[in-house]
Amino acid sequence: MKQNLTISIPKSLTMYAKVCLEALKNSPLGQFITLGGAVGLSLYHEFRTTKDVDAWWATDVSENEKESIIKLIKATLENYGTVTIRRFGDVVSVGLRQQNKVVFNFQIARRNAIIR
Repeated sequence: MKQNLTISIPKSLTMYAKVCLEALKNSPLGQFITLGGAVGLSLYHEFRTTKDVDAWWATDVSENEKESIIKLIKATLENYGTVTIRRFGDVVSVGLRQQNKVVFNFQIARRNAIIR
């Protein structure tokens, strides 16, 4: 049974999530990530809030495109505080700090499996 889902912009997005997603939307680089986590699910149904954005790299993204996306998110967030970039395993996390406290993370991971 196929069901049509309505996608809507989540009302609970933080300002930092909004500006990052807007920057990606206005760039050709946005096609190289897929939103996941609470933000991804909230496009269909808002069930909880989160201050972070989780995403996956598209399978066809190059290393140069990955670095360009990371630089774009970093440049977008630098208007709001200190930005850090951490890499661990297959994940890159771009974090925003204000007054020595992390207030936002945009994390992108390599997708290990696709369910069809």
